[in-house]
Amino acid sequence: MKPIIHYDIPRRANVCSQGQEPLKPGMTYHTMLEESPEGEIVRKDFCIECWNSKSFSGTVNWKSAIPKPLKPAITPAARDESSMILLKNGECDSEEAFVLALYLARRKKIALRKETKDKLFYEVLATEDIMTIHKVPLSQLAIAEIQVRLLDKFKNKIEQ
Repeated sequence: MKPIIHYDIPRRANVCSQGQEPLKPGMTYHTMLEESPEGEIVRKDFCIECWNSKSFSGTVNWKSAIPKPLKPAITPAARDESSMILLKNGECDSEEAFVLALYLARRKKIALRKETKDKLFYEVLATEDIMTIHKVPLSQLAIAEIQVRLLDKFKNKIEQ
C-alpha cells in the first residue's frame, strides 16, 4: 500500500500572478502549482488573458471560477414587515391572508382574539388594531402555490 502524501496548497491569490489584475467574483482563472527548490508547493493564479498569453507546460494546473456572492435571503424582519403590509393593505387573496395570519401569529406579531364559524379576528400586537381574516380549511390550501405567490409579493415589497 502506498503512503498518502499530504500537500499544503496555498489559498487563491487576490491578484493575477503575472499582470497583478484583481481576481474578482465571477471571473474565471487558471491555477498552476510548482515545487520550489526548498520542496514547498508554490501556487500561482492567472487571469484568462495572462494564461492565454503564455505557454505553461509540465505543471499541475486547473481552471476555476471565483463564485459570485449569494444574494441575501429575505430576512425574517423584512418578511414579517412585508407580511403585515400585505395583510393590512388587502394585497392578497383569502388563502394568502389566512397563511400570512398563521405565520404572523406564530411570529407573535398578531394574536387570535376571537373565532367565528367563518372568520378569525386577530389583534396586531404593536398597534392593537383588529384584522378580520376569512377561515380557509387547511385541506383546501395548495401550500406550494401559495408559497410561490407570496414569495413574489415579498420580493416586490422589498424592492420598492
